[in-house]
Amino acid sequence: MSNHFYGAADQAGRRGYFRITVEPHGDHHRATCVPVRADGTELADAQAVAPAFYGVSPEQALRRMVQVLENTFGDVEAVSAERSRPNSES
Repeated sequence: MSNHFYGAADQAGRRGYFRITVEPHGDHHRATCVPVRADGTELADAQAVAPAFYGVSPEQALRRMVQVLENTFGDVEAVSAERSRPNSES
């Protein structure tokens, strides 16, 4: 499993942060996305931004989920990619 953190801003300039988690799922990979705080910690009431997206490779699953953010927000950029939560010791 790997976590990828993205920042996004809408046209009004409001900024949000998101964690996309990519994990093996059978013979494919699955990407899910939830909003997080700027430091990467989960929001108490966080709900998935979109349904899970699947890909043959981890990169394909990630790219599909990033496209959802790009379609929703004008400006999307990778903040970091980590193997686990930002504040863990892995």
